[in-house]
Amino acid sequence: MPARSPFKYTLFALVAILLSSTVMFIIAESVVRLTPRSPVLSTWLQMHDRGFMQNMPSVSRLHTLRDIRVRYSISSARTRGSEPLETDHNTFVFGDSFTFGLLLQEEDTFLHHLNSMQSKTTYVNAGIGGTGLADWVVMLETYGSEWPVDAILIIHNYDDFVRMFSKNLYVLQDGEMIPSVRWRETRLKRMMDSSRLWVWMQERSRLITFVQRLLWDNLYFIDISQNRPELRDQYPPLPTFETNAELKDYFIDLTEAYYDLLLELSIRLDIPVTVITTGFISEQIPEFGVYNQFVFDHLSDILENRGIQFNDITPELLEITEQDLSRIQIPGDGHPTAEGAFLMARIMGEYLHP
Repeated sequence: MPARSPFKYTLFALVAILLSSTVMFIIAESVVRLTPRSPVLSTWLQMHDRGFMQNMPSVSRLHTLRDIRVRYSISSARTRGSEPLETDHNTFVFGDSFTFGLLLQEEDTFLHHLNSMQSKTTYVNAGIGGTGLADWVVMLETYGSEWPVDAILIIHNYDDFVRMFSKNLYVLQDGEMIPSVRWRETRLKRMMDSSRLWVWMQERSRLITFVQRLLWDNLYFIDISQNRPELRDQYPPLPTFETNAELKDYFIDLTEAYYDLLLELSIRLDIPVTVITTGFISEQIPEFGVYNQFVFDHLSDILENRGIQFNDITPELLEITEQDLSRIQIPGDGHPTAEGAFLMARIMGEYLHP
């Protein structure tokens, strides 16, 4: 009996492994697709070494949810949409995913509508999902001198100040802002982000998107304050307080300190600062919470004392929606619908360019 060729045996084993792996992948993909919340998307977010979240530069990324299918185009300046032009009067608009226009086509975002309503300035979409006041100030601190920016518009949403505190980009100690970092992006995430094959697979497989989310939650970021105690002298951890009253006072002090820093940057860059809200500053939003509400109760005075124009459009938006913001939120998601974004733009426009 002739001996079996080692080459043929190895080839047979590889084919068997490939076929079984393909079958298992197809079965797993089918199971994931049975779940109601299993969108296909590829990430466009990355973390700067300074600790703030930012959009990747010069990328196009897909995001789907049920029958919604959106492709985001990110400029080299990490803003959504077309490249900011130095010849334009550019108002860089900082905010979270509501400002970014998550799950909305570019032409349906409220910043697109604001641009269509007037020609005095170009609103540049610098919104980034999951961010707050701390991210925006440190981002401007990092990139402001590189951008063609002529004005700043801050659009506050319901969770901005808890995010400001939890990001720990600065710690306030004895009235002084001490730079710090809480989160660091791992090499694994940067390697996966740079893989065109991985991005291609994310946009076509719900299973790969599911794996990406597991990696995001467990392996893509490291909490320095919890996992790298040897760096605590270099990066002060989140401060702790004995009472809620002390924590609330710290929220106010930290908000004031960030706005003082923002004003310093605006003077250095010779640009004005304006602040408005999304209109969702309401207890109807579960994430609003007592600490965000406490800061919003004082925000008007904080900004007035610093000569910053501020308007909260929540009363007008609640009136239009008959006190039910869910009427203009994407079901099962919470972000504004196209109709909601248009209403937000219409109200904002009355304050921004009357």
